[in-house]
Amino acid sequence: MANYSLSYGYVKDAGQKVQTIQPDEAKIVRDIFSMYIEKNMSMGKIAKTLNQRKIPTKRNAKSWDAGTIRYMLDNPTYIGKVRYSLTDEDNYFEADGHHEPILSNEIFTLTQDKLKNIPQYAKTKRPKEENYFCGVLVCSLCGGKYTTHNYTVKSHENPKSVRNSSYRCSNKKYYNPEISCQASGITHVKLEAAFSEYIKNIDDLAANDIEPDNDTAKKERDLLEYIVDCEKKIAVLAEKKKQLMEQLVNNDISFDEYKNILGVMNEKFDSLDGELTRARADVAVMQDMPEISQQDIIANLKENWDLLNDKERMMFLERFVKKLVVRIEKVPKRLCVATIEKLEFNAVTAK
Repeated sequence: MANYSLSYGYVKDAGQKVQTIQPDEAKIVRDIFSMYIEKNMSMGKIAKTLNQRKIPTKRNAKSWDAGTIRYMLDNPTYIGKVRYSLTDEDNYFEADGHHEPILSNEIFTLTQDKLKNIPQYAKTKRPKEENYFCGVLVCSLCGGKYTTHNYTVKSHENPKSVRNSSYRCSNKKYYNPEISCQASGITHVKLEAAFSEYIKNIDDLAANDIEPDNDTAKKERDLLEYIVDCEKKIAVLAEKKKQLMEQLVNNDISFDEYKNILGVMNEKFDSLDGELTRARADVAVMQDMPEISQQDIIANLKENWDLLNDKERMMFLERFVKKLVVRIEKVPKRLCVATIEKLEFNAVTAK
């Protein structure tokens, strides 16, 4: 059975019934529990430490994160247990496994007690309208998409908390400068000012910077081909899930292995199903889309942008803009300046 179904710290060769300890990984497991219990380090700090030490993950993902650490700290596999019905709370139970434990029961119990005392905070949902550039904003340095970052500030003039928004490249990795994009972040206010300045000169820039999509028919064909490809992949996954069930029935794999592999398959299925739904929606929109010229959109943008509210601006960008490439540079006194480099329309046909 493939190693990706195993917990970090264990391996199982082909034909082997019981997983065995992988010494190097087992040492990291013990280090993680030690950092959490003895050194009182947060899960985020533990992940950052492993990334700085360049410790590879089990599935060769790019990096460790707090979620992975939390999963490991809560995994009874490390004291010789096997879990059943992981996704079914009513039927979940644990049993003694045949593998050798990596941790003592005492260490694991201390860890569970500490985890239970972690306060649970509900994430506050914020309206995304105020971050209307998110989704179309692209880094000129690495090509990555920008994500939003909201934060609160206070000042002597205004003692009440004020929530501000900013954007930063998704390829910015603070834990590892070697693989991190070097682009700086930018506040929403500064980005809006740069975009407004760009709009003022859009007639002069249109010939060079703005790239209209003149081949809507080709895009529709590509989307239809992509839909067929997604449907084929979903059919293949369905067959693999059927084969996996047969392996379980024939006792070729354990129930724990079955649940782990099924979880991976379900993640792939959900991802493909989401992409398929979006592609079908895009085709429907494209087929109902009236022809509109680049000049019409430019004129509308210049005339109405300042009159739109945040929600209307977000809808305009989602509807008409495919990509807004921005260059962010630091200038003296540690300030950042944004420059719009290119605007690319989404599904626009030139008349």
